Amino acid sequence: MTSPHKHPRERLPDTHDSVVHKTMIGKVSMYLIAGVFEDGTLGSIEIKVDDKAIRGWCICLGIFISIALQAGVPLETITKHLLFQKFDPKGYTHDKHIKFAHSIPDYVGRWLTREFGG
Repeated sequence: MTSPHKHPRERLPDTHDSVVHKTMIGKVSMYLIAGVFEDGTLGSIEIKVDDKAIRGWCICLGIFISIALQAGVPLETITKHLLFQKFDPKGYTHDKHIKFAHSIPDYVGRWLTREFGG
């Protein structure tokens, strides 16, 4: 069945700028790599963690967020579903603006909101 609501996906160019952010949540080291379009709007996010047990789902979460952004889903719609999700790993961070994260999705949502609006 074909969806009546087709949105063309606007992919980032092969060469694009990005913002790289490093933090820790509890004992888990994490990098967020945000790819941006020429106008500075967010077009992709990669979530890289040093914990092998959760690395795969972090990669999948980043892919899902990126596809949603490129399909035109507003950042605010995405982040409202990430904020205040509560599960491990959680804890204090190395981010002076986000002192505590309830989970990796919670942190990602807060960071994206702070850096890119929404």
